[in-house]
Amino acid sequence: GSMVSVELTDLQVKRLLGGGGGVGAPATASVQRVKVELFGEVLVDEYAKHFAPGKAYSVFVDLHPQGGEGLLAVHVWREVRHRYGQLLREACRDSFVLAIGGTRLSPDLGVTVGEALEVCRPLPWEEGVWAE
Repeated sequence: GSMVSVELTDLQVKRLLGGGGGVGAPATASVQRVKVELFGEVLVDEYAKHFAPGKAYSVFVDLHPQGGEGLLAVHVWREVRHRYGQLLREACRDSFVLAIGGTRLSPDLGVTVGEALEVCRPLPWEEGVWAE
C-alpha cells in the first residue's frame, strides 16, 4: 500500500518539472536528445588526427519530432549533416550512413533516445540511400 502514495500522475510530474505553471514545459518535453558518434574514418583529417583509431567524437543532437511520426533515423541524419557536415569528409558528407553498434539503420526506422548512433562511411551500394 505504501508504494501507491508515492506515485505521481503524468500531469503532476509535468507540473513539478515545469515549475508549477508549466510555462515552457511543452517545448522541452518534445525535445529528443540523441547521442551521435563520429569516428575518424568519416572526419576530415584535421579533426580525425585528434582521435585514436576506434575512438569517436561524441556529440548530442537535439531533435524536435514533428507531428505523430516520432523520431526517425532520417531526422538525426539531416541534423548531423546540418550541424556537423563541415567536419565530415567530402566523400561521405552527403552519403554517410547511421548505424547502432555497427548495424545499419534505414532512414525510416524509428530511433530510441539513449542509443548511440554511429556515423559510418557508406558502402558502395549505400551511396544513395540517405541522400535527399
